[in-house]
Amino acid sequence: MRANYLLKNNQEMAAELGRSLASVNDLLSARLKLKRPKELVIRFRTRSRKKSDGWSQQELDFLKDNYLHMTNEELTVALGRTKGAVQTCLHKRLRVTRPAGWFSQHHHRFKKQDNIWSQAEIGFVRENIELMTNEEIARELGRTKGGVKSIIRRYNLLRSKEAISRFGKRPNAGHYKKGQLPLNTIYDEGEVVRIRHAKTGAGRQKLPYKYIKLDMGKWQQYHQVIWIRANGPIPDKHIVVFRNGDQMDCRLENLELITLKENAIRNSGSIRLTDGYVAQTMSPRNAALREQLKEFPELIDARRAQLQLKRLIKHDNAEHSED
Repeated sequence: MRANYLLKNNQEMAAELGRSLASVNDLLSARLKLKRPKELVIRFRTRSRKKSDGWSQQELDFLKDNYLHMTNEELTVALGRTKGAVQTCLHKRLRVTRPAGWFSQHHHRFKKQDNIWSQAEIGFVRENIELMTNEEIARELGRTKGGVKSIIRRYNLLRSKEAISRFGKRPNAGHYKKGQLPLNTIYDEGEVVRIRHAKTGAGRQKLPYKYIKLDMGKWQQYHQVIWIRANGPIPDKHIVVFRNGDQMDCRLENLELITLKENAIRNSGSIRLTDGYVAQTMSPRNAALREQLKEFPELIDARRAQLQLKRLIKHDNAEHSED
């Protein structure tokens, strides 16, 4: 290897010694500490690439002589190569291209693709769509049933109701017209109130609310209906809330109308000093630490008291400065 590493590349030496390429690489670099000049490495790499494609001069001559007389599929069969290898060799190795109009002159020699429909086939579907089923058309054309259905949708070839009935299919069988109710529809007597869980709040918590049935398929939150019956429609940008915070207590005296702004202030973590907000002030950049702090309520309470004290001092200083 010391005598030949400047004359041969690693692949050639591995082939002569009956060794793997990895073992030759390891022996040269790790054990013998032999390193080739950069120019020699580039030359060996280029020579290795030229040999790696495995195209003989006889095969290259065959491509040059026949690429204008044979399709890529025919060249693939003749040379025992893949279609991609033939295309790459023609374009990148030989750098030859077929002239304009060549494909249109030889289109009959290309393999027919299943997804391409001729005008004759499409015309056959048009002429027989009222006379034959999709299965019969597919059998006649040697196509699949799905392919026939795709052509019918693509060209909007609709059958008449008479043709569909003649083929033994009932149009819209089992379908309901708009507004028609099924026979097993349940009709409730009187007011129907049920409890559903609605996602509310920034954390999207599922909270229980009472809903009342107004009409078939139409429900509204029960506390809103109680307020509307007593005070009229709810104004825009207003909501009805529970004074004691219990969503199940829908008594009128427990309901209150507030603006969306007031509701935002009430639910603001910075104003209410929620555990999440307090933990955020203690660890603004470490989310994992914030979750751990919530497990120690005494720390959260101490920090909350500190924030409340700071606010009182700030408010007191503001009042004295005005005086």
